[in-house]
Amino acid sequence: MKLDKKNIILISGYIVLLIISYQVAIKKTIETYRQHKELDKDYNKHKTLPKKINSILQEKENLELQRNKLKISQNLSRNGLIEYLSRETEINDIKIISFNEPHTSIENNQTIFSFTFELKGSFLAMLKLLNKLENSGAYGTISHLQFETKRNFDQNKNELTVKTIVQQIR
Repeated sequence: MKLDKKNIILISGYIVLLIISYQVAIKKTIETYRQHKELDKDYNKHKTLPKKINSILQEKENLELQRNKLKISQNLSRNGLIEYLSRETEINDIKIISFNEPHTSIENNQTIFSFTFELKGSFLAMLKLLNKLENSGAYGTISHLQFETKRNFDQNKNELTVKTIVQQIR
C-alpha cells in the first residue's frame, strides 16, 4: 500500500471513529447537559414557592381580618338602623313591611352600604320618620324613595307604602 492510500484509510477511519464516539458519548453528554439546564430552571422556579405561599397566606389572613371588621361594623350599623326604625314606627303608628340584606359596593376606594326597607302607614307619619332619619345623619343618607298606593281588597281600602334606600359611605 502506498502512503496516500494509508493516509486516506487513516483519515476515513479517524472520521468513522469520531462519528461513532459522537453517537456513543458526546451526544449523550450534550443531552444530559440540556436536561440539567431544564431541571435547574425548574428548581429555581420552585425555589421561591414557599415564600409566595407564605405571602399569599398572610394576605389571606389580612383580608379575613378586614372582612370581619367590615362585617362587624356593617352589623352594628344595620342593627342600629333596625332599632331606630322599630322605635320610630311604634311612636308614629307605622309598620315595617320588609328590611332586606344590605347591598355592598366599592367605588373609588369607598365602601357603600345600601339598606333597603319598606314601610306602610300614613303619608305624614312616614314623611316625619324619614325626615328624622335623614336629619340624624347617623345612619346615612336617603338615596331613593318610592311611594306607592296598594289596594287591600280584604279591608276594601287603599294603603300607602314607601320603599326606601338608605346609603352609608365608609
